[in-house]
Amino acid sequence: MSGEKRLIGIRAKIERAEKHILDLNLAIESFLKSDPYRAVGYDDLESGERVVKFRIVDQPPPPLLAILGDAIHCLRSSLDHLACQLVDAVGGKITNETAFPIAHSVEEFESARNLGKIKGADPCTIDLIKKIEPYKGGKGDIFWRLHMLDITDKHRLLITTAAQMSKMVITGVVSLQSIASNRLFARGEPARGPLKDGQTLISVSRADRTPQYEDPQFSFYIVFGERFFEGQPLVPQLLQLVDLVKRTVEAFLPFL
Repeated sequence: MSGEKRLIGIRAKIERAEKHILDLNLAIESFLKSDPYRAVGYDDLESGERVVKFRIVDQPPPPLLAILGDAIHCLRSSLDHLACQLVDAVGGKITNETAFPIAHSVEEFESARNLGKIKGADPCTIDLIKKIEPYKGGKGDIFWRLHMLDITDKHRLLITTAAQMSKMVITGVVSLQSIASNRLFARGEPARGPLKDGQTLISVSRADRTPQYEDPQFSFYIVFGERFFEGQPLVPQLLQLVDLVKRTVEAFLPFL
């Protein structure tokens, strides 16, 4: 069997992940149209500031999170399919333990048990995997993070949260002097994500706004809440993972 034929099933897994990501993006757009994250302004009588806070009205629905988990699983699974093909290509025996080795540390990665997951593969294949360093803290640390997301999703729905986009529109009139002197933001720069319910987005003193002042308009997007990718926007990060897995799979074509 040619290497190209061996890649057919693996590429199908990756393409399925891409389809899930497309569906996820549509689900996110639909969810955000329901206005689940809002910027609520009020006058602080004690400080005299106009304060705008972040409020969470609703959380991403379970079906959206399930799609996210499916995309993650397809990407992680494609690497295990690759491992099986690498073993089979040289006449090795595929077992229930055969998998793409990813570990929590360099010590665990180099252990006989972990590298045994690719037992039977060409030694050059194993050397290439070692160069990738798919373990926590290694050059391929992102593989470990993908692996951990997949494990997490097997036990519960993945956690997401909201982050503020860099876009902020002030539709009213604000003192140009206050902007130049950085006095517009009473607590420094505008808040960045990930945001928590009740977090202050911006506060403007009475002296720095005119009667025509209107609260800024904010746009929000969904990011990972899991510590492995915390604060990373869902779709762009998933697309980066797709690109990574694709490049990794193609790198092993000569050994198939």
